Amino acid sequence: MNAKRVIRSVLTTALVMLLAFGCAGTKKTAETSKEAPAWYFDKIVDADYVAQFAKLPPPPDVYIIDVREKKEYDEGHIFSSFNIPAGRPDEMTRLLPKKKGIELIFYCDGPSCEPNHKAAREAKKLGYQNAKVFAGGIDEWKKKYELVALGKQAIAEGFGIVDYSYVRDKVGNGIRRFDKVVIIDARPERMYSDGHVPSAISLPSMTFARDYPEFKKLKISKDTEIILGVGRECPLSLKNAQRLKAEGYTNLKLYIQPPIWFATDYAEIGIKKAKSLKDAGVAFLDARPERLFQKGTIEGAINIPDNKFEELKDRLPTDKTKPVVSFCQGYACEKSHVLARKMMAIGYANVMVYAGGFPEWQQTFKQAAAKIKKGSEEGTIDIQHFEKTLKDNPGSIHIIDVRSPAEFSTGSFKTATNITVDDLEKKIQSLPSDKPIVFICATGARSGEAYYMVKDKRPALKEVYFLDAEVTFNRDGSYKIKGPQ
Repeated sequence: MNAKRVIRSVLTTALVMLLAFGCAGTKKTAETSKEAPAWYFDKIVDADYVAQFAKLPPPPDVYIIDVREKKEYDEGHIFSSFNIPAGRPDEMTRLLPKKKGIELIFYCDGPSCEPNHKAAREAKKLGYQNAKVFAGGIDEWKKKYELVALGKQAIAEGFGIVDYSYVRDKVGNGIRRFDKVVIIDARPERMYSDGHVPSAISLPSMTFARDYPEFKKLKISKDTEIILGVGRECPLSLKNAQRLKAEGYTNLKLYIQPPIWFATDYAEIGIKKAKSLKDAGVAFLDARPERLFQKGTIEGAINIPDNKFEELKDRLPTDKTKPVVSFCQGYACEKSHVLARKMMAIGYANVMVYAGGFPEWQQTFKQAAAKIKKGSEEGTIDIQHFEKTLKDNPGSIHIIDVRSPAEFSTGSFKTATNITVDDLEKKIQSLPSDKPIVFICATGARSGEAYYMVKDKRPALKEVYFLDAEVTFNRDGSYKIKGPQ
């Protein structure tokens, strides 16, 4: 075959492939294989793709955003979407979560609508790298799925619609004020426990008839402001509003948009979630005064009184992305909420408040004091017995780590509290007496010193021991105990 024939063959093959498959990089619309306009965003999705996120419960890391004007949005929109009208970058900055890795899906009227593509590009400029455009928009959606207008229906039935700023102002210092405002979470109890708006109470829609008698016992005035919802569009909140209206409550509002509370603010959690986080080794911070902390606390908690935050903030976990839980003296205590906001202000991104606090924890997880097996030397605890207690019943003893805060921060037993030898003398009278105390350190030297100090200064405290062993701690909670040879 001569050179001209080879070239002609190659060109013919290339032309056939070009006609069959189109030029590489050509944009296509979601509905057809036709070339899209040049102003189209580079990541396009269709209605079926969007539908997997337009559901209950909405996925926490996917946000569907309607860029039309509010009036159009209120008339009907894709379920679980929220409204940021196009051309308002300040609103986008304010309303979008801080996590840049979330998925954002923008839409408006249909294939010829350009603002959603501009919004996606604006989001990309702001650092959101997982933006997409549902180019078919409302036109395509209506062919296969229904639009919703929850807000419009709520207003027609006499309910107000409130946003994040309004609810944040009502939450205030985070404690429940049933004489002023009541916030109700209509989701199932497990979802409520996993995270809810601070001060909110649980009244699951599916068990309303069963739980309403308990709600009545709160003796909430019928004209008290009641806010239902967590920021996400949810028909459960509307149903509860309708039921409460039938019971005579007159000041009902829905918090159904925008869905940014859990992405921009701290969440309050229930005891089930708190227990699972504690078991997983999440840091718990006791915001109460030291005198209360010394009388008893959640095992392994770190004491950072809210009014000594600047002085003691070096006790906080070094990784600001990891979850951290603050607590204090129950639902009427605001200190844990104050501490949570102070942590957020210096960059902690996953802050939670366990509002039930130490009283609820103590009541729920009461553990009998352990019967201690003594070691061979005066004041010591048998090492094997100590390790077994750590494994089977850690809450039955008070473990006090007498090393420095710097050493303690590198790792300790999960249930240990930190009181240095230097600080111990002035705190001896406040040491708890409800369970045996076991002092620990890295070698047994400082823990032994702590033991003899307590026996000298507070002889009435009988159940006091120390671990005479070398202990190596790791940040992941693991450890190695080596007894004396």
